Amino acid sequence: MHNPVNQTIFDTSVATQAKVLQPQSFIEVEKVISTQLSKVHPIHSHKHYEIYFLTKGSRQLLFANSLYNVDAPAIVIIPPNKLHATEGGPFERYNVDASEIALDPFQLDIIEDKKLRLLKPTEKQAKMLTELLDEIRQLDPLKKHNNIAFNTLFSYYLYSIGKLAESTENIIEYHSDFVPSLVLNITNYLKVHYRDPITLDSLSKRFSVSKSTLIYNFNKYLHSSPVDYLINIRIQQAKAALRETNCSVVEIAESCGFSNANYFSLMFKRKVGLSPANYRKYQREK
Repeated sequence: MHNPVNQTIFDTSVATQAKVLQPQSFIEVEKVISTQLSKVHPIHSHKHYEIYFLTKGSRQLLFANSLYNVDAPAIVIIPPNKLHATEGGPFERYNVDASEIALDPFQLDIIEDKKLRLLKPTEKQAKMLTELLDEIRQLDPLKKHNNIAFNTLFSYYLYSIGKLAESTENIIEYHSDFVPSLVLNITNYLKVHYRDPITLDSLSKRFSVSKSTLIYNFNKYLHSSPVDYLINIRIQQAKAALRETNCSVVEIAESCGFSNANYFSLMFKRKVGLSPANYRKYQREK
C-alpha cells in the first residue's frame, strides 16, 4: 500500500503558511513509499511543474506517446500540461510540485533547461539531494523566516540538479501537447486491460469507431499503431515481472496478455534486444 510521508507546502505569495491560500503560487514537497508490486495510474496532466525523483525501485514512465523504464536513482522534470503516468513495482520517490508563478528566474531557467530529460545522479549525488529534500520537509511553514530558508534550500536543490548535465540523457520525446479524448480513453483502457485478448477489431467495436480512425489517431498523436502501443505496455509489464518475480517465461507471457510463450519471446527480443531469460539474468547481475 502507499505510505505517503508528510508534505511540506509553502505559499510563496505570503510570508509563511501551513496551507496554500493561492493555488496558482505554491511549491510542495512530498515523499511517498509504496510496497505494492504494481499499480496502474490513469494518464493525466497538471498545470504545474513536477520534479519526479525516484530514489528506490524501478518504474515505467508513460508519456502520451512513449514508454520509458526508469531505475533509481533518477530524476525527470515534467512540465505543465504534459500527459504522463507512472507504474511498476515497489518504490520510493520524492515529488516537488511547483507552479510557474512561484519560481524565480534562476529556478525557472534550470527547470526549463532540464525538463523532459532523464537525469541520472550518482549514489553520492542522490544521497545529497535526498538530504536536501528531507531538510526542506522538516521546515515548519509557520516559523519565522522559514519561507526564506525554504527558497534557499530549494534553489540549491535545483542548482545541484543543474550540475547533473554530464549524466543527462535527453531521451524523453513528446510530440504533442494535445491528445484527443478518444485516444486518451483507449490508452487508459489498454493500460488496465492489457492482459485481455485485445484486437484492432475489438477496440473498434468497443469505442464505436472505425479501424482506420483508430490507426489514424494513434499514428498522428502517439506515433504508434494501437497494436504496437498495446505490445509496448505488455513488454513493460513483462520486464517488471522478470525483474521482480520468479515466474516462468510461460507464466509471464500468459499474465501479460501474449497468446503464447514463443510469440512473447519473439516480440520481447525485438523490442528489448535480449531474450526474456537473458534480460532477467542481466537485471539480477547488475
